Amino acid sequence: MAYDITTPDEGRRAVRELAAQKVDFIKIWVDDRNGRAPELSPPLYRAIIDEAHKHGLRVNAHVFYLVDAKGLVDAGIDGFTHLVRDKDMDDDLVQAIVRRRVVIMPTLQNAERGRNTAPPPSLAAWLNGPAHDAIGAPLVEKILAAYSGRTAAQAAAARERYAILQRSLKKLSDAGARIVLGGDTGLQDDPFGFAEHRELELMVEAGITPMQAIVAATSRGADYLRLKDTGILAPGKRADFIVLDGNPLDDITNTRRIDKVFLKGFIASSSASRLFPSRHQ
Repeated sequence: MAYDITTPDEGRRAVRELAAQKVDFIKIWVDDRNGRAPELSPPLYRAIIDEAHKHGLRVNAHVFYLVDAKGLVDAGIDGFTHLVRDKDMDDDLVQAIVRRRVVIMPTLQNAERGRNTAPPPSLAAWLNGPAHDAIGAPLVEKILAAYSGRTAAQAAAARERYAILQRSLKKLSDAGARIVLGGDTGLQDDPFGFAEHRELELMVEAGITPMQAIVAATSRGADYLRLKDTGILAPGKRADFIVLDGNPLDDITNTRRIDKVFLKGFIASSSASRLFPSRHQ
């Protein structure tokens, strides 16, 4: 459910309506969407965050600008979905994020896609291989069109923004920030079944270790979602896991070499073998 908020009272009322529906999170879109919409001003997002916390709800913010990130941390934001891309994060902001335990979901793919005028090699190989039949030719064509429709100038500008994102993520990771994996999955050039694997690859490319990336995708994500029965393999937890035909600590793309999928301790009937063959093609 989306709300167009123009006053603090409207923001508080929207939060109360959502709380009555027992939602788990509230997300606010703070930036101007590349000039297509007015920003959510500090008085508005402060009212929303304050009201949400009164109802025991956490608030995640969609951000782009450094100044917004600083204001949101000061206002008590719980998490960032996407990261600053206009300027590098300074040490004061990084330390504030760590100190206040703000959760970071970098969604690298969302920014990374724009820097290319053709699909990255790993995505191209997937589209031209087993996934072509699994997701269907129309979706494959949409994905390819999203890349070919970008100009060289657009891609160059996106590369600059993405480099800022990479540097900030590495800085946050080195400082001990709580990082979780999210892929912005479902956009036409960000298909289900591949997005999370690509996000892992990009996290490692940015300087996070494979183990840190795997933790971000499993136990830390489950912890932030307050899922008590999943996220790690341990007595009393759900036995949901995959068996790989390669060590992801050696090469994070080995997460795609899926041999078996287990759900609740049983081998699941899965299309994983069609989407990601156990041996590299």
